[in-house]
Amino acid sequence: MYKNYLIHIFKFLSYIIFIELLFLIILGFLYLSNLTFGLDIRHKIHFSKNDLPHPLFIDYNFVQDYVVFDPNSLWYLDKYRWGKKREINIKKNNETFIYVLGGSTVEGDGSPLEKDSFVYKLEKNLSENGCSNIKVFNEGVSGFSIKQEFISISTKILRFQSPDLIILFNGVNDFLSYTGNRNKDKYLFDVDWNTKAMYFAQNQNKSFSSSIFIIIQKTITGRAAMTFYDLFTKQPLKLKLAQINFNKNIDNNISFERFKHYANLSKIITEQNNVDFLHIIQPTLFYKKNLHAEETFYMSNNFNYNAPEVSFTDIFWENFENFYSLIQRTNNVINASRLFEDSNDQDFIDHVHYTPLANTKIADYLTNIILDNFKNLCYEK
Repeated sequence: MYKNYLIHIFKFLSYIIFIELLFLIILGFLYLSNLTFGLDIRHKIHFSKNDLPHPLFIDYNFVQDYVVFDPNSLWYLDKYRWGKKREINIKKNNETFIYVLGGSTVEGDGSPLEKDSFVYKLEKNLSENGCSNIKVFNEGVSGFSIKQEFISISTKILRFQSPDLIILFNGVNDFLSYTGNRNKDKYLFDVDWNTKAMYFAQNQNKSFSSSIFIIIQKTITGRAAMTFYDLFTKQPLKLKLAQINFNKNIDNNISFERFKHYANLSKIITEQNNVDFLHIIQPTLFYKKNLHAEETFYMSNNFNYNAPEVSFTDIFWENFENFYSLIQRTNNVINASRLFEDSNDQDFIDHVHYTPLANTKIADYLTNIILDNFKNLCYEK
């Protein structure tokens, strides 16, 4: 009798493994087809190499004892956007290390090549201005907000790296984290932009739908179902489950208090470790007076073609403007929100992401701040 039970269990497990492998092949085929034929469906495919060997095992990843697991969003890229591994950086010959943290604008959205990103340009600028000892590292992760950046600073950068200056460059994602009708931390969602799945933050929503979703996103079959849903419907599954509401007026003070709280914590913990700290409020298209033709198109269309998840309505923009006016009052921040206010160039590829030219301007802006305020970091080898 027990033998029959074991046989049935074995058959059942075999079916599950077969189905998981089948959908893995299908997702792989879709991924390769997108690369080969330029189908523009990558944002709908809920799977990536970071999910291998299986989504069940992606919560932790170690690189030379360097934890690249984020307890807030349940993921952390072990490689930079352009393929270089994130690892512990060892100083040589009295080098100075600068780490830049933020979301997709730091990571490099809008930059075709690494050399087009403002982090790369910043290191080049400093070297050309006599600071050949400085190395600048890109710790931007698409979708990250200030709480996640604080976690990165406290659990990764300060603990495992040897920073001399930490730069926070943020603002936009800190508002997006609180779109919709949510309490301060109870219903905070953050986006895993690599698999296009919604993960729940530290204080998880215990609703039935969220529990089902957690199970779904931990299986390849579930990821395939989400992929097919997005491919054949206009309403992405993740937005429906995350209850994002771009039409609802919200209390911007909630977002501001959260931003101010983690901004202060980031500064305190950094300076207590004898590391310099610089916090920049990032520029956005909304403050620009002289719109380029391409930018006029973006402003006249609420749909964000580069990041459909953050398309919005006029009410959403009103809330965003109010939030930005609040965070500019945060202590010890430098407000660069209007950096491109009088520019006639195309500085944006959408509402928030920058062109390579704009990244040059941002790098120049940061270079001047560092040379004026952190002269002790710079010297010739």
